[in-house]
Amino acid sequence: MLAQIEQQVGVESVEVDRRGEFLRVDAGGPENVAAVIAQLYELGFAAERTTDSGAERQWYRRDDVGELSREEAAVIARRVVLAFARAHDLPADRADTLADLVAIALHRCFVTNAVNASSPLGTLHGECGRAVKEATRAQLGAARASELGKAIEADLAAGRSSKPG
Repeated sequence: MLAQIEQQVGVESVEVDRRGEFLRVDAGGPENVAAVIAQLYELGFAAERTTDSGAERQWYRRDDVGELSREEAAVIARRVVLAFARAHDLPADRADTLADLVAIALHRCFVTNAVNASSPLGTLHGECGRAVKEATRAQLGAARASELGKAIEADLAAGRSSKPG
């Protein structure tokens, strides 16, 4: 979606905040701002003009979104795998390796599955759960890999903040 808005006449830059909740669009003039707001409404988003820079937010441009997805995947993987490892008495080194593997699978899931405003809520949950299950089957066996995949799905469904802790 960032790329689609960037292509609009008069748009100078588009960024998304760390949580993916806000877009910051720099447009050349008032007519351009109105056109961007209209386009966002057409895409199913609320939009308004503001002078609030959201300075407390960290902003990402289109080329940075993959890195944001990688960061999000690592945070989710660490959180879920650590709980899974404790529940299954896995040694710390095995948990770390498993968390890295899960982060890679989640990142791949995030960047290969297109989601937009018209996508049903939770579109990625099942896809990412299955991706984690497949990625960890050789290390955990079918039953535990399935359990870990379901734990990932549940975590994504809970909509937790990406901030650790």
